Amino acid sequence: MKVNFRVTLFIIITILCFNNIAKAQMFSVNSEQPVRLDLPANSILVGYEPTSFKYTGDDTEQNLSFSDPIYRLRAELSGFEGYLAIGYNLGDANSTNLVNAGAKIDGEFRFLGDRNYFIGVPLVLGTDYLQVSTQSDENRSDDFRQSSAMVGAGLSLGFRFANRFRIESKAVPFYGFSVTSFGATGGSRVSFTNQNRIYMDRIFDRIGLTAGFDFKTARYNMDDERFDYDINSNSFVIGVTF
Repeated sequence: MKVNFRVTLFIIITILCFNNIAKAQMFSVNSEQPVRLDLPANSILVGYEPTSFKYTGDDTEQNLSFSDPIYRLRAELSGFEGYLAIGYNLGDANSTNLVNAGAKIDGEFRFLGDRNYFIGVPLVLGTDYLQVSTQSDENRSDDFRQSSAMVGAGLSLGFRFANRFRIESKAVPFYGFSVTSFGATGGSRVSFTNQNRIYMDRIFDRIGLTAGFDFKTARYNMDDERFDYDINSNSFVIGVTF
């Protein structure tokens, strides 16, 4: 009986000790890993975009150059980006209109980082349509209408300073081909984009806020010198995340 009592007591003490150790380990794990919020991957933004469109050739009867603001709508989704921009009554004579639309597919390889920061290489395929035209019925063949296909690779950085506050930046140079009026003449398009964002996540349930600054430059070097233009823009954007 004494042996059985001692064995039973030993088993009970062992179980109690093991249970306390397990609870302490669970508490330690939970204390080291605070609750993580799922970061929003989608944004809708509007932007005010001062833009310079400058003719770089020397053989044209119509110069569509201007330096005025345009307005842009952006959808930045997970792995995809679409945008639309418009501008009216541009140039010194208030006689030029602009329409720009495009889409990009972004596959990002993040080779360094943790939950608080990352460094990555975005690989991007894109298409872009840019039309700059005069309101006059004369010389419509000189209107700028370019459809481009591009490929690019660059560098992306991100830092998370708090559970609901982070910043990200992405810079990508592109090289592509452009055709006039959907195939009449062709040439090259070299461009560079830099996007910078501040995110305040999950302010209203899954809805957050974002703001940022973008820089974009592109050079068109076409077979037909009438369509050799540079375009440069700085965009101030604000939007919501979800």
